[in-house]
Amino acid sequence: MRALIAAIFLGFTTPLLAQYEIRKSGDGFLVVSKLPGRRFTLDVPGKQVTPYGAKTESHPYLVIDGVFLQVLSVPLAEFEGDAKASDERVLKQQMQYEANHYKVPLSQIESHTRKAGGRTALIWSYVPTFSPRPVRQIFLTLRAGTYVVVIGSAVQHGQTKSSIEALLTRIGASFRAT
Repeated sequence: MRALIAAIFLGFTTPLLAQYEIRKSGDGFLVVSKLPGRRFTLDVPGKQVTPYGAKTESHPYLVIDGVFLQVLSVPLAEFEGDAKASDERVLKQQMQYEANHYKVPLSQIESHTRKAGGRTALIWSYVPTFSPRPVRQIFLTLRAGTYVVVIGSAVQHGQTKSSIEALLTRIGASFRAT
């Protein structure tokens, strides 16, 4: 793991199951998705990165400057998203799909839309009741054609919901399809 972190700081790329890479950027780290049909980049501000699950997970789990982040993309077909629907509707369909998967009643979810880099983004959050140490889970989702990008985090000690939402919005605004 130390060699992996050292490689990042030296400017090398870090493969995550060859589907994602993490590269050093001007103000932090660039997450690069190399998934066929779902290629994109996200710029994550920060000075220190610790990747988790690089050899076992299909998408990145990162801690950047003490903030947990998860990045993944979900094809519309996976949640039976309506390709002809508005971005906001598709993002809500994906949120409902995730809520059903985690058995979270929609009444426990707070959500609102905003713009991130000119795109419609849905920010939604909930506090899991099944966790022994419940912390608010926060997600920013945005649509990119036939898939949805999900950027997730959790409000940890010393952080606020609004600070995490602002960070996720900044990351979402950096989205570039490649």
